[in-house]
Amino acid sequence: QQRKFRYIGMRVNTFTLRFSTAEGAATYSAGMIGQRADVLGGSYYSGTAVVPADASTILWRGWQCTLDGINSGTTAQARMIDAEVTINREVALVYTANGLQSATASWMGPLEVTARATFDYSADTEMDLFRNKTQGNFAFTLASGASSATGYKALQFSFPKFDWGDGPAEINRSGVHQTLALSGRGLYNRTGSNGPVIINLSNARSNYST
Repeated sequence: QQRKFRYIGMRVNTFTLRFSTAEGAATYSAGMIGQRADVLGGSYYSGTAVVPADASTILWRGWQCTLDGINSGTTAQARMIDAEVTINREVALVYTANGLQSATASWMGPLEVTARATFDYSADTEMDLFRNKTQGNFAFTLASGASSATGYKALQFSFPKFDWGDGPAEINRSGVHQTLALSGRGLYNRTGSNGPVIINLSNARSNYST
């Protein structure tokens, strides 16, 4: 038995998506900031037990990722092993002298988008992105089902202008093959799409783009 609470004025201030093509499903986490909780009517809440999803109902698996483009090409498609994308924005709650404990307004800052990806280091293509501090495009899609089927679901992250020189290049030689991990940042673009990231969601019902 649990008490029922409602949190009002919630704003998402951080979102992280992670996946690995070698194992498991794509996962995400989100952080929110808002006002104090209100206790809803009724003393207690009795919920329905959540049954863990089996493999057939997992929305996206890591191996279902396809690299759509990197620096106007898809040469790294067979080499990207995993990736993590984080979207942050500062949220400020404003409290004023109105005799209430709740915030009267909230202000949101600009988006900050960073990503980290690991590649099979079998070519210098990705390392050159770091060496040259390349600011090209970067896009990948997680898709489940055939695009023409009813149950098709797809999530695309597209960065029109992405800088791969945001952090150090890390080469791992501990295994039988080498891997290269790069960190980058989505930049605001003066032409075309001005934002640092475009997210497209397609499912069986409708399409969403933001």
